[in-house]
Amino acid sequence: MNNHFYALVIVCLCGHTFEDDNFNDIMTPEDYECMAELGLDKKEVATFFDQNLLMTLKNPLSDSYTECWFRTSNVLTDKNEFNFEKFGDYIIRYGLGPLGKQDVKNVESLVHEAVDSCKNVEGSNIGNRGAKIYNCIVKAILNF
Repeated sequence: MNNHFYALVIVCLCGHTFEDDNFNDIMTPEDYECMAELGLDKKEVATFFDQNLLMTLKNPLSDSYTECWFRTSNVLTDKNEFNFEKFGDYIIRYGLGPLGKQDVKNVESLVHEAVDSCKNVEGSNIGNRGAKIYNCIVKAILNF
């Protein structure tokens, strides 16, 4: 789980531009579990993210992948509710490096503010909402 935000953020977030070596560095057990569950490979997952680490929207397969990742990382509860505190903590621990924001002053407070500002994001399904929440948080972090 410690690197999945890298993968989610990075895929952590394609008509994609990831280099295979870099993408391999960010893959986590949750990524592999979801790829196996959905019958995807790394190249397919990489297409779910753009060069700014944002997830593409309006892609049913990306929605399924996103829902799977949030579920397997325990950010999505059994009641299909997002645990925003857990996601914020995860971002602080593992997601700031790929975004180049690990050395920002007061970064923990800023991440929690970003997460709080994205709690009311809606989506057409759980995976779509997860992708939109993720994008909202990444955009906020990139503006630190």
